[in-house]
Amino acid sequence: SGFQLTTSATTLSLKEKNGADAFGIFSGFSFKGLRNLIYGVNFIGKDRTVNVYLTDDSVLKLLEGKVYSGNVNIDDLRTSTEVKIDMEYGSLKAKGFEGGSSLDISIKEGNVDIEKSTFTKLKASLDKGYLFLDGAKAEDIDADIKKGYFKYITGDFNLESAVLTLKSEEGKVRYLDDIYESGSFSQGMQYVGTSVTQIIIDVSVADGNIMITKQ
Repeated sequence: SGFQLTTSATTLSLKEKNGADAFGIFSGFSFKGLRNLIYGVNFIGKDRTVNVYLTDDSVLKLLEGKVYSGNVNIDDLRTSTEVKIDMEYGSLKAKGFEGGSSLDISIKEGNVDIEKSTFTKLKASLDKGYLFLDGAKAEDIDADIKKGYFKYITGDFNLESAVLTLKSEEGKVRYLDDIYESGSFSQGMQYVGTSVTQIIIDVSVADGNIMITKQ
């Protein structure tokens, strides 16, 4: 089925075409200066903010945001919705992002800070910037950074059951207490049974460093 979009002064509402509410997909989109957007008036130098609220039981499959210049903040989001962010210039900060979701980030120039979040898959591609994870958990981490660094503070997250491939072409790789001057580290492990969740971490940095540490 499809959805229809209606607007008021501060809210965008999504409903199914048959008139029913869209199963609580959004509690609201709020735009700062929405009327400027609706009537096509440009106010140079003024910030515009878009707030997206998702309920815990949202049935939305994909939330995709495209930003030319600006910042994205994800706070206390518990949903299975896949989130995809594509930006030219800006940064992304996430905290308390949980619910078995996946996060796909592509940034030309900017940074990513993720704290205390859980994903099924985290994928990040940065031309210039850093990816910093603090207490984040993911079954699959795939990061590709051209110039910058990758830092992962695992906290109490156990990486003994992980398969890691870390490579920095022009930098150092630090895995826990070991530092690899050659810029590469690989650890593959085989398991018997299905009780252990296999964690995959694949990070590549062309110019910069990689660090995985407990603190």
